[in-house]
Amino acid sequence: ADSEDICGGVDGCLWCASSTKCVKATTTACSEDDTNDEEDSGGKGNTCRLQDAEPECSEIEDCKWCDAQSRCKKNEDVCEDPSGDVDLYLLDVRGGAFEILDDGLGPSDPNSVSVVLSYLYEITESGEVIQSSLVDLENQEYEVKQTIDTFFDGIEARRIRFESTIDGVGKIEMDVYIMLQSGTISTSGEVAPSRRMEEAWPVNVGDVKFNVELSNWTFCSDESPCGNSGGASSFVD
Repeated sequence: ADSEDICGGVDGCLWCASSTKCVKATTTACSEDDTNDEEDSGGKGNTCRLQDAEPECSEIEDCKWCDAQSRCKKNEDVCEDPSGDVDLYLLDVRGGAFEILDDGLGPSDPNSVSVVLSYLYEITESGEVIQSSLVDLENQEYEVKQTIDTFFDGIEARRIRFESTIDGVGKIEMDVYIMLQSGTISTSGEVAPSRRMEEAWPVNVGDVKFNVELSNWTFCSDESPCGNSGGASSFVD
């Protein structure tokens, strides 16, 4: 894949803007020092990797159990400690569910955080939920694209973008940013009629930021009512 659009559409890959290369998706994927040691310890015919519990692993002479990762490895392999690098692991091939976890521990990280895109409601200016505006996000098909580039006034980050077009409603796009550099992020924009919000806050390596954008969205209004509920939307939840 020789372009960001093509690379982003390949499952498990991300685009490195600095080197214009498509590589396997990891937090350190675009680093020149990435040696891909995991590939050396894996491989076809590795019986140890097939064991998912300590008793079974310990019964095999050539294997050992790594507590920190809850994984079975060959005796000559190293049991990694948590790397401290933040990674994102897809739980659903459709892209609607994922975990944020330690890159060294992977899915076995006991401190991982699960995120599921569940639903979306529109809300009136007075705070009432428009029940018929419910959009089921969990069962949508998402296109997932990944890239490492500079964002937010020059802060390098890994961006994982989830896109889905919802028939008859519009398009939802969620960006998950994993910070690869420290810095300050500032935002400014209108959050409601006659109401603006300006913020600035420091971020560190490994911090995660979410951006959600709705486009070409048919909001509930007097001209375009949602079912029989009525009401014009001012917010989403």
